Amino acid sequence: MKGYFFTLNIGKDALMKNVFYKTVFSLLLLISVNAYASHSVPCNACNMSTQARLIADARSPGETFTIIDTTNLRAESYRTELINIGGEPFVVARSIALTSTGRNDLNDIRNSYALLESTIINIPEDLPNTNLPEDIGSSADLILTPTLRGSIGRFVEQESTIVQRASALAATLLRAFGLFPEGIPTEITVRFPDGSTATYRVTGTMGLTLTWDYVEGSARDANGNLVPDSENDFSGTFQFESTEDLENAVNIAELFGVQIRNGQQCTRVKQLTCSTAGGERICVRTVSCL
Repeated sequence: MKGYFFTLNIGKDALMKNVFYKTVFSLLLLISVNAYASHSVPCNACNMSTQARLIADARSPGETFTIIDTTNLRAESYRTELINIGGEPFVVARSIALTSTGRNDLNDIRNSYALLESTIINIPEDLPNTNLPEDIGSSADLILTPTLRGSIGRFVEQESTIVQRASALAATLLRAFGLFPEGIPTEITVRFPDGSTATYRVTGTMGLTLTWDYVEGSARDANGNLVPDSENDFSGTFQFESTEDLENAVNIAELFGVQIRNGQQCTRVKQLTCSTAGGERICVRTVSCL
């Protein structure tokens, strides 16, 4: 039988009356039933040896158990032994090499955390089959038309799988109790028809429905280059593989009031070279030679 319970410092009445807490409790129970073996005992950034002594007090000699620190993702195994102190028998915990079962349980936890890592959702080229406007083809559109960001967020919520939703919801809710490491993201990468990407992050919940919002500064073109989303981003030289990416950058620059000039000569690559002169941001567009 697999399972254990986390201890939460929330009142029983609050747990039973508040939908948020009931949702957290249900998720904790679901994770606890499936994630850990009965001989493994979880703790939250605990002192392993202290925890082992407490466990040994309630066990019989000859039992083996593993303590798993779910915050720092580490584990230690112990075996209980009977010793005599002043003629009195005591059960103590001796540290032993990490058991294979304990190692497997720790890996199970790591794999569970991996479910919460950034995943990818693709926007199909055949947009009429979605609820998205037909003019969404690139992550640059999120900068050129900010109102599209909400449409993409709703698309992510609709298209994300049950596992993705459950993982993101669990991470969002459980983090409030400090049960998961702070570094675990609640993000999804959206890939657009032209190969460009943008990141969306869970910013809230309403019941079991997640709110996904665009992460400022996360838009990238198909080659991984930053898609500028402010005037200050237009600094230095940008090189592009496609004319479309170059023109998207030019359109965004003009949106932020950046002056665009055409280069006098062609170069080997398509590029946009930006600088500031007299307090004015200027970018020179250079096309590639045929």
